[in-house]
Amino acid sequence: MLLRLHEQLLGLDPGYQLDDLKEKLGIARIRITGTTALAYIEMQTLVTVAEEQSATVCEFCGAPARRRRRGDTTEGWIKAVCDNCYRDWSHHTIMIINGSVRRGPNTAQRHLGS
Repeated sequence: MLLRLHEQLLGLDPGYQLDDLKEKLGIARIRITGTTALAYIEMQTLVTVAEEQSATVCEFCGAPARRRRRGDTTEGWIKAVCDNCYRDWSHHTIMIINGSVRRGPNTAQRHLGS
């Protein structure tokens, strides 16, 4: 999704700049700067679509997902998580550290058995 967005943005404005990329409340937050006002308006439309799509992609494996909280409670972190990764995330045995998915001990066996 992000690579496709990057290619689309380059097509509109080869000089665009990525100012910020983060996840908040289970959705990607993307901030860019364009070199022309007209291109920037079109670019913002593409960014908005990509941000909305990010809420439907698992942050851990890329499978179809939905925004959820650990344990499906009413409080706490919200992430876009698929059904397969959800249990491990709820049990704190899967996490993202510096952009890489990390699993705790014995998580792979439990994950494959689900």
